[in-house]
Amino acid sequence: MSYAKILLEDEKTQYKIYAEEFPKQYNGKTLLLHQFNKFSNALRKLNNERTLTVKPTSITTSTKSEICQIL
Repeated sequence: MSYAKILLEDEKTQYKIYAEEFPKQYNGKTLLLHQFNKFSNALRKLNNERTLTVKPTSITTSTKSEICQIL
C-alpha cells in the first residue's frame, strides 16, 4: 500500500516509468494508458478502503477497560 501513495501523488511519472519497463518484461508490448489506469484505479480503491477501515488511535483510545472476566 505504500506504493499506492506514491502512485496517487504522481500518476504521470509512474506511468512513464512503467511504460518504459513494460516492453522489457512483456516481449516488446506497449503498456496502454487504459491498462495502467485500471491498475491505478484498483490501487486507489484499495487505498481508500484501507483508509476507511483503519481507525485513528485517538478514537480507539478509551479510558474504560475492555477486559471481560468470566467467573
